[in-house]
Amino acid sequence: MIPTFRLIISVAFAALLMSPVQAGTPDGEAFVAAFGEVCIPERLSYKGTLALAEELGWEPVVTGENADYDGFIAHAEALLAEEIAEDPDFSQGSDGAWFTREIGGRSHLLAVSYLLTEYLDALGCHLYDFAAMAPIDPEPTAKTSLPLARASR
Repeated sequence: MIPTFRLIISVAFAALLMSPVQAGTPDGEAFVAAFGEVCIPERLSYKGTLALAEELGWEPVVTGENADYDGFIAHAEALLAEEIAEDPDFSQGSDGAWFTREIGGRSHLLAVSYLLTEYLDALGCHLYDFAAMAPIDPEPTAKTSLPLARASR
């Protein structure tokens, strides 16, 4: 099994175990729009996605401000370290950044990462709403559009 797959599954499972601060049903349209705005335009560039996140008002996570985020990040980083320790030749480099921002009055966590391997270069961009007690609608309305290209700056 590819280690990154195990990492993604473990991180997603850990998100389900986190205690909600503002429980409720997420606004699917706002969630999808926020994901599309930050994760899609620079989807082929780690540095581009980081710059875009900051440009859009995402703030780097500050350790100690949110215990749920701290635990989630520590767990994800420990899993990555474990995977690399199991097969040190697998990874040829990795990095990650964590951001937070209010969307519709709720705090969201943004994870941007990359992993370089002999077999695969992976760029990840994940958005989390820890207060969600139900999944978003899998078919958002037609008025939600995702930006597929970014206009030149």
